Amino acid sequence: MPEKETFKSYFSKFRLLSPLQKFTVVFLILFGIYYRPVEIMAGFGPQHILLMALMIMVGVFIYGAPSRALWLGIIYCSWQLFTAFTLNDTIRWTTLFFSFGLVFSYVGFYNLVYYKKVFTLDVFIDLLKFIMMLAFVFCIMQQLAILAGFRSLPAINLMMTYTKKGPLACNSLYLEMSHFARFMLVCYYGYVKCSEIQRGQGRYKVSDLFKAPHRWVTIRFLWMMLTMASGTAMIALLAFSLYFITKKNFVYMIPVFIAGYFILGNIEDKQLKRSLRTIEATATFDRDQVREADGSAATRIAPLVNSFNADFTKKETWFGHGVDYGRNNNLVVRMRATLFDDYGVVLVVLSYIFAFSCAYKINSLGALFMIMGIGGGMGGNIHYGWELAMLMTVVRYFMEVDEIEKAKKQPRALCACHL
Repeated sequence: MPEKETFKSYFSKFRLLSPLQKFTVVFLILFGIYYRPVEIMAGFGPQHILLMALMIMVGVFIYGAPSRALWLGIIYCSWQLFTAFTLNDTIRWTTLFFSFGLVFSYVGFYNLVYYKKVFTLDVFIDLLKFIMMLAFVFCIMQQLAILAGFRSLPAINLMMTYTKKGPLACNSLYLEMSHFARFMLVCYYGYVKCSEIQRGQGRYKVSDLFKAPHRWVTIRFLWMMLTMASGTAMIALLAFSLYFITKKNFVYMIPVFIAGYFILGNIEDKQLKRSLRTIEATATFDRDQVREADGSAATRIAPLVNSFNADFTKKETWFGHGVDYGRNNNLVVRMRATLFDDYGVVLVVLSYIFAFSCAYKINSLGALFMIMGIGGGMGGNIHYGWELAMLMTVVRYFMEVDEIEKAKKQPRALCACHL
């Protein structure tokens, strides 16, 4: 595989794909992009709705299969309906239909990956590299425009600047920097993991990722993560560094990791310091400390913290209050929201069963990313979380294929009759 790839080479490879492969590749690229000039306020424009409908049509109705994703998706949506009909006097159907759309677009994608086998390792690795290269190009264009004095340039998705956060702060093809960071983390992790499987020689060392054919992919990734001025990007890099810890080196790598954490804490970077303070505050499970550490992050982290402090003796905690309860009572703004205000703990449990059954291997770094909130997930109506879960599903698929192939190569134990 050549070290430097060009858009022309990617398009040449794209032409060789089957129609179903082309559809899936285009879906993954466009479903993850948020081009602000055509998006609505929630960041889910008409093109995303069309893509969602097409994936459901192709993956569920045309190439449907009785997959585990289908059954878990039905159970997940059935609980939402049960809660809505049981606890709501009036139902806002738009939010339910949007949720069902996300669930079944994922089901359709899962079917194409596991039953139609639309991806090979080469195709998926090229797709991840293309997504990261495209994001890098827009990142550089935005940064050059900011340095040139532009504050808005819709053609390159620059609708506002974040110069207070950093001189090169940008969102590339995503809604904001934190979304940008999450997409790059998942894409790079998927690239490294799938390349590792393709090589078949175990985990990479840090130095390996700065050699051909990974050098420029790694450099582009680090440039984006280090210059976008996102606290989430710093946390993501710290989390990704766990990839290099193995059973053989954990004795000395864990101290290095801890030392790195404290070294980062002494670096004079506003976003980095804020991120580390947020991590420390979150560990206390104190909503007020999280708010003091980072007011903007508090609105995202407070629901998690509040969830640990919820009253689990109440039936509302387990079964929820009904659709839009949190929205109608302004719980997020008031820092009173939990993860189960609307549908209860039951739906949260179902979402984790869904995620660990279909998209994330429990004993993988990807699962840790999900739990940390930086690697997607399969709960709620956060649309980019489902897109990231789709990417992780393909990574999981190839990890499972690799395990099967390795098991086939293992010599069978001799039974007593052969001794």
